[in-house]
Amino acid sequence: MVASKAASMEGYCVTCLHPGIRKILALLIALITKQAAGMSAIPDSSKLDEEPHHWAKVASRDLAFVRDTIDAAHPGGLEKDDLPFHAWREEGYHQAQALAARASSERQAIAAVRFYAIGFQDGHLAIWSDAAHQQRRAWTGWLMQQRDGGYFVSARASRWPIALPPIGARILECDDRPVSSVIHEDIMPFTDRRVDLTNVRRKLVAHVTMQIPIEPLWRDTSPQSCVAEFPDGRRERIPLLWREDEEGIRQAFSVARRPQGMQYLDDGTVWVDVTDFQLDKAGFERLEILLAQLRALDTAKMVIVDTRGNGGGNSAIGDRILRALLKQTMPPEPLQASAWWRVSQIAIDHLQGHADRYRAFQGETGEEVRWIDGILSRMRTAQKNGVDWAQNSFETEPDEITNPEDTGAPFQGRLGLVTDANCASACLDFADAVLRIPGAIHLGEATSADTNYLDVTQLRLPSGLMMCLPLKVWRGRARGSNEALIPQFAYDGDINDTVSLQKWVLDTMRK
Repeated sequence: MVASKAASMEGYCVTCLHPGIRKILALLIALITKQAAGMSAIPDSSKLDEEPHHWAKVASRDLAFVRDTIDAAHPGGLEKDDLPFHAWREEGYHQAQALAARASSERQAIAAVRFYAIGFQDGHLAIWSDAAHQQRRAWTGWLMQQRDGGYFVSARASRWPIALPPIGARILECDDRPVSSVIHEDIMPFTDRRVDLTNVRRKLVAHVTMQIPIEPLWRDTSPQSCVAEFPDGRRERIPLLWREDEEGIRQAFSVARRPQGMQYLDDGTVWVDVTDFQLDKAGFERLEILLAQLRALDTAKMVIVDTRGNGGGNSAIGDRILRALLKQTMPPEPLQASAWWRVSQIAIDHLQGHADRYRAFQGETGEEVRWIDGILSRMRTAQKNGVDWAQNSFETEPDEITNPEDTGAPFQGRLGLVTDANCASACLDFADAVLRIPGAIHLGEATSADTNYLDVTQLRLPSGLMMCLPLKVWRGRARGSNEALIPQFAYDGDINDTVSLQKWVLDTMRK
């Protein structure tokens, strides 16, 4: 079995994994521009908010649907050793239902359902609304970052009606509460509890001075003032003026979009941008061009693989990229690693949808088509025989996935891997594979993380909310559940400044 095959058909949806900042931005922009007429099955909140018990019933029904769906198809339901999963499934459900009973608005109803999903601390298990008109997108004209044990102003609006705190000012409290209390009590339970992850911390802090429409909070009001400590030591209470404006979302979550491809730098170094594992037909055509270029790099002195902006997708794409470069020297997965699908009709329907999609533009001989067909065959046989699990097909059919083009002289130079804090899901699988290569160097930011549950499908809840549900489980994976990959060389500058980053990477690799 070649590297990353156990997770190669990870159907990661763009909104499921919160750390995918580029994808959060893409969804938000799509929501902003979408017409309300065709949006959602959720009723008009302007009228229903007048009915005091309506939203409590909506939230309660959605919660029951979420738990029933988890029981029917989530692999964690059959993993007896996952005690935190089973504990939250019960206790979290009761807490969420108690919260739902108090919901008096659509926003609170959504927050109650999200509270339950977020408690599993799994980026692949998520709830969100695709109806942009329901929630505000507003901010106060400035953003913060957490560093050195405090919270500091890191970005400001280009124009704002009132004076804003300067970049670098330390924010001590908001509405007479420490910033950390606002985050842990008002934001974290409804957004993401994995505070040890860099990108999660960034998003949690952004919520203090920004309203993110796909992540509504329970609280009725937003902070109205904060106390700032200026570089000269002065302290001042500053008012917060909330305005509907898109600049804040762009400043907080924008990632420089770089096409997937390759560039030749000086001294025999090749920089490879591996930015996207969610490809359409045109994307697969561009991938074939990149693969052909990678197969010709056997004499390159150094290759830098840059995954910035890659939040996941189809792990098979990363596998093909690495195989094209390394050919027969591709390191295998650890022998103890394997992936198993929980057998359910939900999973079978999900896989059939993927098969139909890939067959439409790859034909019957496409790699993805053959891979999914193998998985589907096992799933249907298992379902017919009343078996709970179907092993991922690649563990048992390694010969079928070898591409005859991936032969010949392999790349044997130095290999560097660049990650940002949003690398998650299939991007992490790719990073795992790169770092199994002897001598590979990891640079950049610490990655995001995922649990051992992966390969998601999307389902619509009774209210119209959307749900991402994992369908497969890793067993024996070297990287632990929710464990980030920490670079050997951490970059302290702006990770989106490619020119400065490239200079630093090359200088570091050549030492």
